[in-house]
Amino acid sequence: MTNYALLQSILEEAGFSHPVFGEIPSGVVDGNNKIFTVCSKPLTDTDYSDVVDESDVRVYVNGVPLENSDIDDIDVQFGIITLKVAPTANAIVTVDYRYSAVSMQFADEVRQEAQGWINMKMRKYDVVPYGPAYEDVPAIIRNICRLWAASSLLLRDYGFNNDTELTSKDGAEKLKAVKTLITELQEDGGAVSNGGAVSEEAQAVESISDGNLFGAFERGERPDSDGERW
Repeated sequence: MTNYALLQSILEEAGFSHPVFGEIPSGVVDGNNKIFTVCSKPLTDTDYSDVVDESDVRVYVNGVPLENSDIDDIDVQFGIITLKVAPTANAIVTVDYRYSAVSMQFADEVRQEAQGWINMKMRKYDVVPYGPAYEDVPAIIRNICRLWAASSLLLRDYGFNNDTELTSKDGAEKLKAVKTLITELQEDGGAVSNGGAVSEEAQAVESISDGNLFGAFERGERPDSDGERW
């Protein structure tokens, strides 16, 4: 089934995708060692591909970025990066990456729940599931899926748990936005028949929170924003 929202977008909406820049990983730099470990994990997506691979970390040796092909392996769960060639002795190795307390697997499970709920609500109005490709899914359905999944993560207080009251409140606001958007789509006859148009009031409700619940940090831009991925 076509996915209605990207996992990175869901984690960002919930405030669970955190960028790290210029971290010095653990691992001796002696000209022989190829294995380095970052502090925060699990690693998460940075390029909206729904997978975590060599393209989702940037490794620098003395300030010069390595190519993706220079990385031999990545252990997403434990934050271990294995290079094909050991940096020279005493070189400075740094890493840029993103991490999340919510695994990509769990985020995907929540996304599937969101899509099932959307299909149930919209089956009388549109042909569901939407698709066949992600690009064919109406933009408003993508937004609803992202908000529903993010609200679910927040209402479960998944992750850091040091802002339980705030995360629950933000999750409730996002869920309220979802209900407003889905109700208006139903009243208008579906997301396809009206091109996914919603009222200004509904759009305002959709934008209640930026999802950044754990302090200010630079967030990656979504693919439709013409911004950098980091």
